[in-house]
Amino acid sequence: SKTRAIAAATQELQDAVRKIAKKHGLTVSEVLGKKRKSRTSPVSAKYRNPNDHSQTWSGRGRRPAWFLEATENGASAESLEI
Repeated sequence: SKTRAIAAATQELQDAVRKIAKKHGLTVSEVLGKKRKSRTSPVSAKYRNPNDHSQTWSGRGRRPAWFLEATENGASAESLEI
């Protein structure tokens, strides 16, 4: 199958890179470098718990329990905005 062919080709290529690096007295990480994590800036808070101002939420991801509880008890999302 196509995935097996890709896996085999990938393995061959990795082996070739290792051989060449070893031949020159280097490691693969010295040749290719380390993987870099993409830098993401933290998102500022958009909502604040009216009962505990230390609890905030950016509006991204899963809604926190305090947010769900407040909206179920009649508070609008707009009223919780900072």
